[in-house]
Amino acid sequence: MLKIALISNKFPPYPCGVGDYAYNLANSLATYEDNEVYIITPHWEEQTKKTFLRGLLKFSTWGITSTFRIIKSLKKQKIQITHIQNTSTKNIYYYIIPLFIRLLTKAKVIITIHEHTTKTKVGKLANLLSMFFCHHIIVQEKEYIPIFKSIFFLKKKEITFVSTPSNIPKSTLQQKDEEIKALRAKYMKNHQLLITYFGFLVEHKGVSDIFEVCEPTRDFILIISNFETFASPYSENIKNIINSPKWLNSSFCTGFIPAEAVADLLHVSDICIFPFKDGKKNRNASFSAAQLQGTYCITTHESLRGYQSDEHTYYASTNNIDELKKGIIFYLQQQLGKKYTEGDDNWYKLAASHKKIYQYYE
Repeated sequence: MLKIALISNKFPPYPCGVGDYAYNLANSLATYEDNEVYIITPHWEEQTKKTFLRGLLKFSTWGITSTFRIIKSLKKQKIQITHIQNTSTKNIYYYIIPLFIRLLTKAKVIITIHEHTTKTKVGKLANLLSMFFCHHIIVQEKEYIPIFKSIFFLKKKEITFVSTPSNIPKSTLQQKDEEIKALRAKYMKNHQLLITYFGFLVEHKGVSDIFEVCEPTRDFILIISNFETFASPYSENIKNIINSPKWLNSSFCTGFIPAEAVADLLHVSDICIFPFKDGKKNRNASFSAAQLQGTYCITTHESLRGYQSDEHTYYASTNNIDELKKGIIFYLQQQLGKKYTEGDDNWYKLAASHKKIYQYYE
């Protein structure tokens, strides 16, 4: 029996891509009969707990007391693998947990780096600190591998790239034409296109650009997000745009809604736009969620340009309004109403790749 403890600073119901990642990975790993999966997180509500997860340790925050509670729990359950999701936090104790685990337990330490190049200098140093004490590093972007291998104390570390699946399930509305029409009619009036964005309202996501590329008489913009998470002058600006006379009857922000409802809205949309300021990355689970539904996507990229038929996606350069507009025109002229052959939910494939790594250290 392989005993695994997943440690994450974020976990559902807290809205966070890394938390969703940890939750879905835990559920998929727990389907193996020879796995015992435990969760260690400060964010938890009992209704999210799956019966096949064997244990739970919850606390209010990270610190010396919680660290030693973690060590005590790992020893008590005889955990063999601890897998830490490196997410955004200013609490340095989170990044030195690997040190205490290595000093005080027999468990092996695996760390997944979700973000690195976009972090501040302090954030990058915190990532490197945690990686120094781990046994194996999993990265969400291939570009991280040469970066880490160029650092002398990481040269001999085992580093594995894994692709990020969608954190949202596939919609069940395929071929249900009447339900699709009803859901579209709930938002659209005399508009031709339903254009959707899914994700946080933060500046590097480029959400305000969507209102620059769309036309209120033609397009209804649906923002699947909320103003409370990462509230800032930028999110307040998005709220003001939605409530402006120009967009008042041609846009709507859903607020936080269940994953199944997100999937349905992404599926019934004509276009999903993700104008990321740093270009689309593998870790952008919101894009993966739209792609899973077979919906035509427009996004930005550092090097890809134009329509990629195998992805049903139109790529524009970053910070380029005109190219994003061309993506809409391309849809109207050549892809109107077309759906991509939807992909599969591959969390179990991801779990299999993780299990292979874990078994190496068993």
